[in-house]
Formats: sequence, C-alpha cells, structure tokens
Amino acid sequence: MRTKNSEYYKLLEDFIDDYIESNDRSPSRREIAAGTGMSLANVSRYLSYMRDEGMIDFDGTRNIITHKQQKKNDKTLEAPVLGTIACGAPVYAEQNVEEYVRLPASWFGHGDYYLLRTKGDSMTGIGIDEGDLVFVRYQDHAEAGQVIVALVGEDEATLKRYYPDDETRMIRLHPENELMEDIYVEPSELRIQGIAVKVLKNIV
Repeated sequence: MRTKNSEYYKLLEDFIDDYIESNDRSPSRREIAAGTGMSLANVSRYLSYMRDEGMIDFDGTRNIITHKQQKKNDKTLEAPVLGTIACGAPVYAEQNVEEYVRLPASWFGHGDYYLLRTKGDSMTGIGIDEGDLVFVRYQDHAEAGQVIVALVGEDEATLKRYYPDDETRMIRLHPENELMEDIYVEPSELRIQGIAVKVLKNIV
C-alpha cells in the first residue's frame, strides 16, 4: 500500500489557493505538477486523497475548491452585469451578460442579484445618475415606494418608483426628477424584474 506524505497536502493546498488568487480559476493537474514539482501521477493521486478526506471539493476535472476558497465564497455572492436600464423613457434592456462580479454577502443578504448600468436622468433626485451601476435583487413583486426594474410590454425596461394607483387601477411609475411626469401602465402590461437596493458610482 502506498504511503501518504502529509507535506504534499499543504503543498498542494497552498499552490491551489495562490493560483486561484492570481488567475481567478482553478489550476489544471498539469499546472499543479509544474508549479509544485510533483509528478502528474502524484498530483492526481493526492487530489483524490484530499477529496476523499474532505480537504477539497474536486469534481475530478479542473474545478477545485479548498477550505479557504469555500469560506471566501460563503462570504460573497456572484452577480452578472446585464447591460443598460433606462432612467427616463422606457428603452430596450440588453440582457447580455457583460461580466460577473463578486459582492460582499454582508452588504446584501440572501437572494439573487444582478447589476445594470443606468442611462438617463429621471432618478437623479435619489442620486442615480447616468452611467451608475445599480444593484438589483431578483423578485417579481414590490411594495409601494420601492424602486423597481419595470419591464413594460415585451422588451421596454425602466427604473422607477412603484406605486399601485387604486383610483385609476393602474401602476404609477414615478421618476425622481421634478421635471418629469409619472408613467401610468396597465398592470397586465408590467412585469417587475427586481428591486434596486444599492448604487455604485464614480466620484469625479
């Protein structure tokens, strides 16, 4: 029976952690062998040992998650940047994912999030300017007064405050700009795509 060298455990774990920090991905087994000086056969064998002993999460291919990476992932959440949202008249919202970013979980709590770039000046009254990144929590309902991503019709999206209007039985989308008027939408024509929770902006 082959003996196990405990020093290899630390060598492999340290190399994997350092590699992920530098490259934002797990190393391949060949990259681990080249970086540690171990043989490819030993790398494969010790990765299996470490997986069996609960030291790493390893799917047998390339994705390796160490305890350090797991703790890091538990404290953050991943959110896609999904293009542009209108702060003005509704415009088409591009849903192509530009990139993914990691966010501190302590800032946002549980839930699924995405980010949208803003266009227009209808929400400047609450500090949302053109070019800002708005953090949005996915949900299909809202309370009166919340800032929502509203999908109007098939593909027109806008960022506005949400107010159900009992008198007209319509939804009032309120811009935070005193020079602009409210938009009234039939409930059947509106879908809520999420609630805006935070804004990231450049300081010039």
